[in-house]
Amino acid sequence: MQIFNIGFPELVFIFLLALIVLGPQDLVKTGRQLGKLIRKTVNSDLWKSVLDTSREIRDLPQKLAREAGADELLEDLNKLKNAHLGDMDYVEKEMSAKFEDDQPVIDPGISKPPDDPAV
Repeated sequence: MQIFNIGFPELVFIFLLALIVLGPQDLVKTGRQLGKLIRKTVNSDLWKSVLDTSREIRDLPQKLAREAGADELLEDLNKLKNAHLGDMDYVEKEMSAKFEDDQPVIDPGISKPPDDPAV
């Protein structure tokens, strides 16, 4: 079990360190205060707005893809890929036929051979 990416041995070590530093009486008092602070934070309007904003940011790529119509293109591509798993040439032909007006993408990593025959 991991809480905040901290495993069980680390939690035990932190608890023992807090017990040594605070002592048994202050540890209970500090635990109560920490619990009240966490409860107050989680129930606050600021925390709820932070959660809503993070949810919106997480869902933003899917929302933009739906608005742009990219989800339909992805569905078409997945259908082609699933229908012709081993035949990627067929998938490329189908996709290029769908976008025959588009210009081909040129890979900048591939350089053109020199025209000079002496080289």
